[in-house]
Amino acid sequence: MRDRFRAKIWIYVAQFIIFAPLGLLAIFVGIGSWTGSMRDANGELRPEAGPPATIMGTLILLYSSFIAFNIFARAKPLIRCHREGIECLIVGQTDLDGVPLMPSSLRLFFAIVTLQGFRSVRYRIPWEQFQSAEVAGLPMARVLRLNGVVTNLNTGQVGPQISFPQVALANDVHRVAQTLTKFGSNPTTRAHLLPWKDESIVAVTKK
Repeated sequence: MRDRFRAKIWIYVAQFIIFAPLGLLAIFVGIGSWTGSMRDANGELRPEAGPPATIMGTLILLYSSFIAFNIFARAKPLIRCHREGIECLIVGQTDLDGVPLMPSSLRLFFAIVTLQGFRSVRYRIPWEQFQSAEVAGLPMARVLRLNGVVTNLNTGQVGPQISFPQVALANDVHRVAQTLTKFGSNPTTRAHLLPWKDESIVAVTKK
């Protein structure tokens, strides 16, 4: 059985391809107009167009850096099964996560400005304290929920649940839930898994 489940990153890659060159172009045009080294289509100097273009390019590059962080951070498995339990990786977690009716644009702005969107948090659930893996939500907005004693490795805080939206995972959430349930219910299936202390060793994932 597959022992790790990776993130869906093509969305971030596509955004980076679009926004990174756009931000560089805006800064190039802005500085060129501002310093007078670049003229408009009529051959006239437009220094007043420099500051807005430069500011816009800087903001776009800041967003591009946020996208780049997500690409590299999500290169690691979001869910990985070990001999002792499940290890989860949550990328870009902020204090606004879970707040109902919060606009996504405001959540994104908060994540970038506070730099909370540039952090990754690891969680662990021992198999003995793993209760269930369930899928909830509408067909186009499925959410995988892992229930049990969930420990935040950064703070040591303990919670009852951790969730992953379908859009975050490259694998189908139903298959992920089935695999975790099999590992949790049958200790013999976990014998080949790596222990938590051997994280530096790369295991071969069986398909």
